[in-house]
Amino acid sequence: MEQMKCDIIQDLIPSYVDQICSEATRKCVEEHIRSCRECQQMVGLGRNHALSREKMEQKELDGLKKIKQIGQLKGLVCCGLMLFLVVCLGLNLFVFKENVLSDSGYTVMLIVCMILVLISGAGYTGRAVYRGKGMGAGAKEESGSREHLQERKISRIAVWVIGVVSCSVCAYIFMLDVGIVKMMQAGKESFLGKKLEEIGPVVEGQVIIGFAICMIFLAYVIFRIFKYGKEGNWLICLLVADTFLLFQYVFLLVRIDTIETITWALLSMTARTMFIGGVGIVCSLLISHYLKRKAKGI
Repeated sequence: MEQMKCDIIQDLIPSYVDQICSEATRKCVEEHIRSCRECQQMVGLGRNHALSREKMEQKELDGLKKIKQIGQLKGLVCCGLMLFLVVCLGLNLFVFKENVLSDSGYTVMLIVCMILVLISGAGYTGRAVYRGKGMGAGAKEESGSREHLQERKISRIAVWVIGVVSCSVCAYIFMLDVGIVKMMQAGKESFLGKKLEEIGPVVEGQVIIGFAICMIFLAYVIFRIFKYGKEGNWLICLLVADTFLLFQYVFLLVRIDTIETITWALLSMTARTMFIGGVGIVCSLLISHYLKRKAKGI
């Protein structure tokens, strides 16, 4: 009879140790182990095992947290280095008036910046930000859903605005350069009310404004990625490509001598930069899709 009671108590010990049993079961087990040394030892072993399991789980969580922190640091370093290179090129070109790169040099530097963006791994967490206070579970879920939908809507609008504005700036400068080329081909001495020698500074001033807009957008997207875990590496690739187009359009104005050269250079550098930017965007989206599927265990 006593052995049968021990067998029953020992079946209850796991739920007792994990604290998931009823109050009556807890009292029954505690009353029994006061007089049964064997069952008391089993409770002690169960508690040690549970403590060991908790430590192991905590160790795994700490390891995952450390990996995440390393990934975030890697992303910050890569994106920071890319932003530093772009800003330095802009300062040299617009402030110090020193063109430190050739046409092929701009292409190489653009590829380097694209690689830095791709290996940064920034913006692939896609974590949702939810904050709710003083509500029940049902209300929290409903409110969180509304807030999440509203946040996604605002985020999409911001992305569209950034993409459209940055591309429009480059398209405007491109058309301006095309207009200058046509003016030169027609043998005209003025364009948009400006003489030929006055056009360069005017275009450069507008490019500087476009560069400032792209830098503001770029800083915002990087902040949005690392602060809120939003995806956006593809948008960084687009902004970097647009910025390098602006660099090369200014570079074009100061180094081209003949109409034939400027026409070919304008078309080739635009196509080349758009192609590299497109490859960066596609790679960013593919990497993001892969990591999403991997996180979901698909």
